[in-house]
This record gives sequence, C-alpha cells and structure tokens, in this order.
Amino acid sequence: MIDVARYRPLYLSEAKRRLAEARAALEGDDLRTLERSFHTLRGMSFLLGFTEIATRAGDLEEGLLRGELGEEKLRSGLGELEEAVELLASGGGGD
Repeated sequence: MIDVARYRPLYLSEAKRRLAEARAALEGDDLRTLERSFHTLRGMSFLLGFTEIATRAGDLEEGLLRGELGEEKLRSGLGELEEAVELLASGGGGD
C-alpha cells in the first residue's frame, strides 16, 4: 500500500506543474502536450487514490482524443482540475 501522506507533497508539486503545462499547451494550441498532461495527471492521481481528479483528467484526455471537446470545454475542465488540486493542497478534498 502506498503511503499517501509521504507522497502527497510531491504529488501536489507535480500536479501543479502538469496543470501549468496543460494551461500553456491550451494557450499554444498544442493538443499533444495537453493530452499528455491530462494522461499523466490521471495516472498519478489514481495511483494515490485521488479518484475525483483522476476521473476528471481522464474525461478530458478521452474527450480530447475523440475530438469531442472544444476550446471552451477544455478551458472549463482545466479550470475545474486546477480548483480540485488547490482544494487538495489546502487540506480539503482528496477522496
């Protein structure tokens, strides 16, 4: 079993880095980097049991790969992910 408390600070640092990378990719219309950022965030979130964040990131990744999400939905979804990670960083959330 993974010691979530031990890895939480590293997770939060990496999650914020991935979200910043995703934001820059969205601004630069770099869909490959955007997809990779969502994919990485999904995997590391599932690994530590942060399923809400993982599910949201996965939904964005899959929608992007299927071409189902326009810029507005991507911006909205990314904003929701950023809020969820900030909530987790402040001691809340984290299902």
